[in-house]
Amino acid sequence: MYCFAYIAPGSGAEVWLSEQPTGLRVANVVSLSRLEMGCDEHNHLIAEFNRRFAAPAALEVGAEVHVGKAEIRLEDLLTPKATHLLKAFTRDASRTVLDYDDVSRWSEFLSQVHRDGTVLLVDTLEELLVGDEGMPEHIAHELAGRYNQGMQLLRTYDPDKKAA
Repeated sequence: MYCFAYIAPGSGAEVWLSEQPTGLRVANVVSLSRLEMGCDEHNHLIAEFNRRFAAPAALEVGAEVHVGKAEIRLEDLLTPKATHLLKAFTRDASRTVLDYDDVSRWSEFLSQVHRDGTVLLVDTLEELLVGDEGMPEHIAHELAGRYNQGMQLLRTYDPDKKAA
């Protein structure tokens, strides 16, 4: 992971990049001036990062910059298998308290993400669980914590597995 900080009077952001087989990808944008950031501000910061840093750097080394869709979907971040497992989980999971079967299906999803070597930030996962998958915030928050703990355990168990 690489982090670029952009500081402006009264605001600022960190743009986090993850290394993918085809190059670098924006993994997350974090506002330094407020807890939550709207979609318009997020898109503005991506455009600003591209204009000030990514495009000039790419031009200098002969690379290309591709600005993707403004709206992120699970399918954009996960392999088809991991997306299927997560959608199956959210379709069948309890919306009040996670039971044994829910935890088992969640573990299948975590294992697949680890096998795929995917980098998925906890905040992004939580937002997608609530926004795209309709999970209640308290369940999405619990799942994000379980995701973080599970991925740490899997990386400890399998330290040679490099994220894609």
